[in-house]
Amino acid sequence: MQPNVAVEIPAANEVGGSDFEPPRDDLLQCLAYIAKFYGDERTLASWRQGLPAGQVGASAHVVLDAADEAGFHSTLVRRGLKDVPAYLFPVIVLLKDERACVWRSRDGGTVEVVMAEGSETMLPLQMPFDELNAQASGYCMFIKPPVRRDERAGIHLQRIPRAGSGARCGVIAVITTTWCWRRFW
Repeated sequence: MQPNVAVEIPAANEVGGSDFEPPRDDLLQCLAYIAKFYGDERTLASWRQGLPAGQVGASAHVVLDAADEAGFHSTLVRRGLKDVPAYLFPVIVLLKDERACVWRSRDGGTVEVVMAEGSETMLPLQMPFDELNAQASGYCMFIKPPVRRDERAGIHLQRIPRAGSGARCGVIAVITTTWCWRRFW
């Protein structure tokens, strides 16, 4: 190499540099969107904390674990989109090519979805139901907020009495002293 000759060295992007953009992670962005819908104001960066390092995108099971850690009730089911009732919206729909979207509503043959565009941007769209159904992989992720029990209605929620404890037993005791929560998915 000759002295005093300029050599161009390509600059490597360093983590935390001004032009660093994390890879797009559709599932995690959808989780952050649904959490914000339910009043959880965490940023996408805070959702990324604690996830496995070195992984380009979060898998469905990692996102479910993150939602459970945050206190949400979450599950992944194999279900056709025509079988998803409207009272479960918003729903994360896993799409082909490792993409995902949040399905917010259905009005006849049109659906309203929110798609991840870029690493921090969510874009609301309206599309025909058949188009969403063609892009869907057949899996849906249901994420619901935790149940917060309170005494505003004047009903004090109690535990089910154990048999032999001297308390009332039977079906009537269970109905009158217990509030049963059911998962609808």
